[in-house]
Amino acid sequence: MENATKALLIAGAVLIVILLIGVGMLIFNSSTQPVQTAVTQMSAQDKSIFNAQFENYAGVQNGTSVKTLLSNVISSNAVYDNKVSVTDGTVDKGNTNANISALRTGVSLSTKYTVTLGYSAEGLVNKVTISPAITSSTT
Repeated sequence: MENATKALLIAGAVLIVILLIGVGMLIFNSSTQPVQTAVTQMSAQDKSIFNAQFENYAGVQNGTSVKTLLSNVISSNAVYDNKVSVTDGTVDKGNTNANISALRTGVSLSTKYTVTLGYSAEGLVNKVTISPAITSSTT
């Protein structure tokens, strides 16, 4: 009889330990999810800093400014997870550095370009469109 009592006490202790481990895992998992969510989301200030490197070039720009913008896109794509794709107004060049560098090489310093920006649902610049500016000529 004494052995049966000890066996029941041991079984009860094992069940309590399993319950405590389960509660501990539940608390741990519920506390790590908000941390992971916070890491993946950029703050409003981070978004402003990210977008500022492109927004300064929106509108009509000379070739030198467009080349600088494309260099910024290449640098940004190498650092950030949010990739910025580039189009020359007709063909989407994607976000590969080789394609953007080729487009950068083709930019004429004496030409004016119109730069427009596209934004993702999160509010980050994710597309840059560069096309020759339409200038009105007087005769």
